[in-house]
Amino acid sequence: MSELCRDWSDPALSLIQLDEGVSEDYVVWTPILNSTGTPPTPLHGVMGLLDVPRLQTLLFGGCDPARPRAGCSAAMAAHSIERKAWTPIPAAGQPSPRSGGTANALGGDVYLFGGDAAGVLMNDLVVFHPSRLAWSRTQNTRTRLSPIALPLTLLPPASIAGPSVAGLKPPPRHEHAAVALHDHLWIMGGGSDGGFFDDLWVYSPPDARWSRPSFFGRGPSARKGHAMAAVGPNLYVWGGCAADCSDTAVYALDTDTLKWSTRIATTGAPPAARAGHTMAVVHERLVVLGGCDGKRG
Repeated sequence: MSELCRDWSDPALSLIQLDEGVSEDYVVWTPILNSTGTPPTPLHGVMGLLDVPRLQTLLFGGCDPARPRAGCSAAMAAHSIERKAWTPIPAAGQPSPRSGGTANALGGDVYLFGGDAAGVLMNDLVVFHPSRLAWSRTQNTRTRLSPIALPLTLLPPASIAGPSVAGLKPPPRHEHAAVALHDHLWIMGGGSDGGFFDDLWVYSPPDARWSRPSFFGRGPSARKGHAMAAVGPNLYVWGGCAADCSDTAVYALDTDTLKWSTRIATTGAPPAARAGHTMAVVHERLVVLGGCDGKRG
């Protein structure tokens, strides 16, 4: 949940499932009720993802909006889709409590990047290994960046402490967007103490390397609270706010050519401008849910 939802002070925990329905033009939202186990505390800025191999939803972190400097969590919980049961996940070496980061499944692991740790913005990349219920941390080894074009050069095998990251990390941020595609983690935009980002970064786990590739065309302006999703080789960005929430254009990045395009001439009325929403892909279509406009809360 974006901090632009300023009046959002009564968090509630609920699960809904998006079913594909019987046709491309019909989907069904189904509440998931009567789950067993103890659910996590309702918080904002929780990082969540679908762990497909284990048919479960994973939730990490989040903060209490009434106590933004002290009410943050570093707990992880799983919800089994088949058993409809909540289970806390005790894991060694967990990251610091935070909200507004991203969590993405990639290569059987979960990559958590950035976020707001009780007022301190982060740029660490922490990996959760579901098969052994443990976290590992990537290590940054250089302080200067020469922009690198994909593909990237392989580095020596990773140490037991986690892979070394060659090149400067992305600057600290929160409420950015991240997608796993082509065995890489793609990160775009986000907010900082000094404003907003419009940059694009790529992390390659096999190479243990960050890069900031050059791209062509006009991409999204600097923003936070936006959503990003992959359809084929394309990354689609929609929504988000900077000074205000007004942009309803759909931006597409072709990751094969690294060229941005803007899908302004779409048919139908676009959703109202917002931040802090979610965006899913159903039948190669983007489905947007929730969010706030930064005015009404």
